[in-house]
Amino acid sequence: MSVADAVYDYIDFLLDKKAFILRGPANMEPAPKKKDYDLNDPRERDLYEAKRTKYRGTIEQHKQEQALQIMAFVIEKLMGLTPKEALIQWEIPGEADKYKKIWKLDKVMEYVRFPPGIQRDNYRYLFSMIFPKQIRFDEGEQALVVYRKVLRNELTRFPRNYFKYHAHNKLYAMLLEYITLNIRVQSPEQIYEMFRDPAEGNKILKQAHLFSAYRDFFTSPLEYVHMMMISIGQEDPVLYNIYSYLLTFEAVQRGGKDKKH
Repeated sequence: MSVADAVYDYIDFLLDKKAFILRGPANMEPAPKKKDYDLNDPRERDLYEAKRTKYRGTIEQHKQEQALQIMAFVIEKLMGLTPKEALIQWEIPGEADKYKKIWKLDKVMEYVRFPPGIQRDNYRYLFSMIFPKQIRFDEGEQALVVYRKVLRNELTRFPRNYFKYHAHNKLYAMLLEYITLNIRVQSPEQIYEMFRDPAEGNKILKQAHLFSAYRDFFTSPLEYVHMMMISIGQEDPVLYNIYSYLLTFEAVQRGGKDKKH
């Protein structure tokens, strides 16, 4: 189904002429079939699952793109608004629900996927997908909204799969927020010094509610803080390399002592 076809189907839906259903690309290869794979063979089974996941993902992505194009058509052509004008209107409490009802957009939005941690009424995120050149969504800022709720115990943990997408940028923003508000430092060197020792660094990260999350993406607190410093242009590669060498050297020394005992 092309975008034009999807828009025509939407207009018919709007006029109560037909149900609204989006479909995958017309030229897609057929879905993988179990009978073509030996599912008792782990490699064959993994290949089948990978192809099935890719097939479903391609269809979902195509449908989402169609839905977003329909949203753009409604906002620019039917509502006669620019992306920025529309976003201002949609962010007024109650207005978005009114527009969705008038233009029957709830059905269209069923095809739009929101990542973990972002609510479906986050219209800035939605509009950034519809109009990526005109509307900017600051993921770091959004991550801090979630992080502050965790710090205030309004959330007992991060949403499920929250770090599945753009994990590094989220973790950089959160660590910078915690250091800025809770740790007195006079220079970047002091930050490296605080995180050079794994035990002390992990202690800080536990207090910051970042310990469980960071371990999936970084090998040590020192690496985590160094990558965060790079993200804000305050890194010290010389100091990082020195402390990394010392960590390795100390680990080797400890390993030698363990062998002697």
